[in-house]
Amino acid sequence: MEEYFMNTRNLFQKKTSTKAILASTIGTTLEFYDFALFGFLAPIFSVHFFPSQNPFFSTLYGYTAFLIGYLFKPVGAVLWGQIGDKRGRRVALCSSLYFMGFSTLLIGILPTYARIGILAPLLLLLARIIQGLSQGGELAGGLLFALEHTPTKHKGFAGGIFNGICTSGILLGSLAGYLCTLSRAPMWAWRIPFLLGFSVILLGVYIRRNTTETPIFESIKKEEIPKLPLYHGIKTEYQQFIGMLFITGLPAVAFHMNFIYLPMYFKELPGITEQLARLSSTIGLSYLILLLPIFGYLSDKFGQATIMKLGASLIFVWSLFLFSQLDSFSANKLWAGYFIFATGLAMFNGPWCTFASEIFHKKHRYSCIGTANTIGGALFGGTAPLVGALLLKLEHGLTFLSIYIALWGILGYFSVNKLQHLQTQNYKINWEKKSHEYNAEFS
Repeated sequence: MEEYFMNTRNLFQKKTSTKAILASTIGTTLEFYDFALFGFLAPIFSVHFFPSQNPFFSTLYGYTAFLIGYLFKPVGAVLWGQIGDKRGRRVALCSSLYFMGFSTLLIGILPTYARIGILAPLLLLLARIIQGLSQGGELAGGLLFALEHTPTKHKGFAGGIFNGICTSGILLGSLAGYLCTLSRAPMWAWRIPFLLGFSVILLGVYIRRNTTETPIFESIKKEEIPKLPLYHGIKTEYQQFIGMLFITGLPAVAFHMNFIYLPMYFKELPGITEQLARLSSTIGLSYLILLLPIFGYLSDKFGQATIMKLGASLIFVWSLFLFSQLDSFSANKLWAGYFIFATGLAMFNGPWCTFASEIFHKKHRYSCIGTANTIGGALFGGTAPLVGALLLKLEHGLTFLSIYIALWGILGYFSVNKLQHLQTQNYKINWEKKSHEYNAEFS
């Protein structure tokens, strides 16, 4: 433990690394913040921007606006990835934050349907599209900006800190959404979190503009960068790209299923109240945030792939054990389940940032990581609550749901193992190539 805190002090004593982590986390934290906030406030948007005589359709339109942001994230990942690989990580991150700031401010000041009619929902949808585009490149750009400024021996720890700070945005968004929906809150209270988010974005723009470009991008500026980095990356490293889809899919499915969908199911069980279900989910999320830097630090000692495979194994075992107990569920099992799950997810996600940043070649890693992450998150994570609801409608639905999450544990394990093997092969090939060039030069 003493060594862990020494590692923390050493990392943050390095001014450049500290500034880079701060600059990178601001935009990505706001992405997670917006995810939780807009989802929590969707019923309010339904009333103010999509009024209908049928409340069901109002609610449906509100959640559709939330979904639209998700659908445009892969497009944003391609756009900002192209800029990040061609013109620099800092340029991409600054420009994406400008668009995020504009869309967040627009939502905060947007007149409602009662004031400007049909223009209100159209502008809200436009803001969500811009948010989706700007968020698409934030995670990949943020983690690369942080890690490419960090010394090799601290990369896992820095990645865990980055992931932990960004995930805390979900807690902040949930808290802000909860305060806005209190009975004593004024009707316009929902605007305050977006306006506060815009003020934080202004700070983020200032910090990013005054942070230097990453040393790795500076080193490749003189080299020939592919005209279309994403196409080049998928063509030359298609196995890595496919593997990264599943590696991002495991935490996305596990997170959405356990923190978004299952609390609504748990509250229907005997002896489990809605307050207990939400409280255990929130504390489990807090526990996850605290563990992410710890397992990031351990990955520097034992290897990212090793810790991630242990995490995938724990999620696999947990899913089989926990769901076999649901027929005799209790509050103690609920708490134990969330703590076990949070530990497994932290083991997988803590080293994820560093592992992903080292899988792809530096000439196209921004495009490949961003696109794989957004597609995997939307395709697998975004559909997880729907899959959970459909499976539980079947006879023996809990068994099927257990198997579904367990299968993702297996996919995550073998995807990490495959990419670890490819990475080892690439290192061996590069080492042999350099040795051959060296021998040829001095022979």
